[in-house]
Amino acid sequence: MTPPVNTTAITGDRPSEIIASRTVRVILAILLASPAVLFISGPRPVIAALYFGAGAALLLIGNPRVCFFLFLAATSVFYPVAVGGMMIIPADFAVLLVLLAAVLDFLLRVRTEVRRSEFDWPFLALIGAAGLSILLAHNRGLAVTPTLRIIVIFFAFRVVYKIAMQVGVRRILLFYIYQVSILSLINSVIFFWQGGQQRVFGPAWLPMETFTMTALPMAAAFFLRSRRSLERLRYGFVCTVIAVAIFATQSRAPMVTVAVVLPVLILVFRRRSGETSAVKGVGSVLKLAVPAALVVLLVYFGRETIFQASFERILEMINSTINPEGTIALRVVLWTAAVKAFLTNPLTGIGMGNFKIISQITPEIRLVPVWYYIGGMSPHNVVLHWLAETGLPGAAALLWLAWRGLRAGWSQFESTAAPRDLQTAGALFIGMFIFALSIFYTRAWTWGQDGYIMALLFGLVAARRRRTVRAG
Repeated sequence: MTPPVNTTAITGDRPSEIIASRTVRVILAILLASPAVLFISGPRPVIAALYFGAGAALLLIGNPRVCFFLFLAATSVFYPVAVGGMMIIPADFAVLLVLLAAVLDFLLRVRTEVRRSEFDWPFLALIGAAGLSILLAHNRGLAVTPTLRIIVIFFAFRVVYKIAMQVGVRRILLFYIYQVSILSLINSVIFFWQGGQQRVFGPAWLPMETFTMTALPMAAAFFLRSRRSLERLRYGFVCTVIAVAIFATQSRAPMVTVAVVLPVLILVFRRRSGETSAVKGVGSVLKLAVPAALVVLLVYFGRETIFQASFERILEMINSTINPEGTIALRVVLWTAAVKAFLTNPLTGIGMGNFKIISQITPEIRLVPVWYYIGGMSPHNVVLHWLAETGLPGAAALLWLAWRGLRAGWSQFESTAAPRDLQTAGALFIGMFIFALSIFYTRAWTWGQDGYIMALLFGLVAARRRRTVRAG
């Protein structure tokens, strides 16, 4: 009697790996048998890069998980390339690859399911507001790229949601924390090598602000709930390195964010664990005392040398609470311009991507003396940015998304019982808290590498919520 065919091996839950194993030799044969492609007319290095890049992509799309981690790694590099009037970064190519891999994996499955999340509608509302703003945009051509950006961020969120369900939320979260710690170590070495003479952002460039201000509190969540000394030492080192990297950037937004959210993290952990006594409350603070003391002492003794510029920027920020000065004063001008842009059309805004030409829409802004230096910048406030460019619908959608993320993060944190899971839940909650807080004073989050960090946060929270519901 002929034994039954094991169809699961062909049409099971991991068909992409089977497809990869069956086609890898064919693809390699094609690559090796086609060297003539390198000698056709045109710039040979470009042709060679496209040739081998296409071959590598064909091999990679058979494994969505590998593509996904390559995408996460690609977010660490800022190397823009002009393609058809758009500036494309490595993460854009990587997210396209992981999207293709995810689609292929979906199509090859017998049992398919499109898992909905509570963040789908807020994301779609953002996309809808961006599309609506194009209709009455001052310059419709400028609105195309940022609208495409928010669409890509939504698809990136869906990919993170899908892959995290398979790989595990904790694993991806730790990958992100260690990724930022490596970037921070590189930046810190460069900063000390240069004697603190320049602001150092490293390979990630300006998105290093978002990387550090999210990863440090997340690492602190793992540190606070570490059960072994070696584990506590590891996460303490990570926190210290990222903290030094924040001072290397001399960016005040990450400094303010970390200073605000770390006490919040301690308080919520204390409340969650039922630590009502003063002794236990002090214990949570003392756990962070060692890495915090190392950073404080390092900065203090270098306040007149390597960290002098950082100190001056901090003092400028403190003085600006009474009388705005320096770059704080410039931000006030940008915020004022964003409000004026919103008032020109509260329902649809001036159009996505049109804030860079706000001086054409409201010419009186040119009368501000400092506008010469900051014209073309973003408002450095995500909420005001969406309010100016998409009006009330866009700003409302952004706040809706932030609220849902914060609520979901807190709900998961409150319902988690296991200490190991509490680390992950605490890290995701504080990540969402940072997003909801920082959209009121940071410059990005909804484009570029920062947009992919946003997609990562929401995707991980959605995946953990789904896994918790299924487990329950």
